[in-house]
Amino acid sequence: MDQGWAALLGAAIGAVFGGGAAITAAWLGRSGLKVQAQAMIQQTDGQAAATREQWRRQILRDACIEFVEASRSHVHAIRRYHALVVAGHDVGDARVEA
Repeated sequence: MDQGWAALLGAAIGAVFGGGAAITAAWLGRSGLKVQAQAMIQQTDGQAAATREQWRRQILRDACIEFVEASRSHVHAIRRYHALVVAGHDVGDARVEA
């Protein structure tokens, strides 16, 4: 076999394997992009869930604080009313201060 045919055969084999390697690299790169995109979506979903949970806890905390404050005001009013009744005052005209 002369050098021309050997060079041509070498170039053909190199093109086949080089093209195959390029296709494989592109396919693996595409798969990597899919995995990366899925990971980003999963991270975003996790952050959204954490934000929703934090918002829900804040709303619950605010509601509990309001309830405790209202309960304290109610207990204070009941004690004041009771003190007026025990003291013998006419509670029909008494104004309860919050």
